[in-house]
Amino acid sequence: MNQKLILAEKERCQQLMMAEIDGETTGKEKAELSELLQKYPELSLEQSTFRQLKEVTQNMKLKQPDAEIWQTYWYNVYNRIERGFAWFIFTLGIGILIVYGLLQAVLDLWNEPNLPMIVKLGIFGILLGLVLLLISTLREKLFLRRHERYKEVKK
Repeated sequence: MNQKLILAEKERCQQLMMAEIDGETTGKEKAELSELLQKYPELSLEQSTFRQLKEVTQNMKLKQPDAEIWQTYWYNVYNRIERGFAWFIFTLGIGILIVYGLLQAVLDLWNEPNLPMIVKLGIFGILLGLVLLLISTLREKLFLRRHERYKEVKK
């Protein structure tokens, strides 16, 4: 028999075992599972291991952390929020000042009567190119942040 077919059948058997342990199988799927377990008896041990694992995880209780740990946790969360907000306000203020300064510089350059038009156009071209590069870089960084970097990597 083809090795890929055997692997696919074993994987299907594992899926059915998990569904059966969780009580999510239909009659047809139960029959398919018993047929696959007869065909691959080594998977019966795996099924019993899955059942034991489910029992252990159902009976497991998480230990509640002490009040001191929660207090430290929330203190750190509040610090991060405060600092994040402060950095946002700081960055916004700097951005406003930079835009205002650039706007004033451009207006002063434009209103300069002794500066030739070709020099004015060259300076505006440089500034426009710089702004477009910054916008392009920011857009790319935001796009990469929103999308998983390693989705093509197989585990």
